[in-house]
Amino acid sequence: MKKLIILEMANNHSGLVEHGKKIIDTYSKICSDYLEKYEFVFKFQYRDLETFIREDMKGDLKIPLIKRFSETKLENEEFLELIQFCHKCQFGVMVTPFDEISVERACEHKVDYLKIASCSFGDWPLIEKISEYKMKVVASCAGADLQTVDNVISFFKNRGVSFRLQHCVGEYPTANKDLNVNQVLFLKRKYPDLDIGFSSHENPEMTSIAPLALAIGATSFEKHVAVETSEIKKNAYSTSPIQFTKWLKSLDDA
Repeated sequence: MKKLIILEMANNHSGLVEHGKKIIDTYSKICSDYLEKYEFVFKFQYRDLETFIREDMKGDLKIPLIKRFSETKLENEEFLELIQFCHKCQFGVMVTPFDEISVERACEHKVDYLKIASCSFGDWPLIEKISEYKMKVVASCAGADLQTVDNVISFFKNRGVSFRLQHCVGEYPTANKDLNVNQVLFLKRKYPDLDIGFSSHENPEMTSIAPLALAIGATSFEKHVAVETSEIKKNAYSTSPIQFTKWLKSLDDA
């Protein structure tokens, strides 16, 4: 079975469809030599900002996340344009919905995977909604206790939903001493019937971490990706095309 590699765009499109396409096109050239060995998907984040942001906080751009989400918002048609472009560039599509309305929207857009973010792991109204569509699900479990992890796995297993669990650390970027890569092995032993993956937020110059996760059983890998311009700068945990090229080669060599 092909290893799954998730390229997380998040808000790195900066609210600009053309810049989003530039990111997809740039990374498609990097991935093109590896298509026979890996399944590549681009991941977007969907939020219904009308219901996602509290009424008393709407428009408060002093709050960094509200400012970022508001200024990088894309409309339905714009996301559909990016999804179509992903398919043209031979990428599958994954969406992280942060609310129930966004689950419906992602499914209407006929994406290939739904992703449960670490902050939503154990968000039962969202998880119930996701389960209704019987789509393939990938879930990151940073910050969740073992009882919650057990409950979420049982929930999807009992409903016959394809489910993959990702280890990650909810620190952006993650210091090497906090990566706890061995958690992949722990999860692999605890849930031997599940595919276990690794979502990494380490320094993007690092290329040795993913091979470690691969060696102890990880079958999927997630990286935040970006393209810088004179106006748009990447954040501290997203890879540049050069960094991603080195990262992917290192994983493939392993």
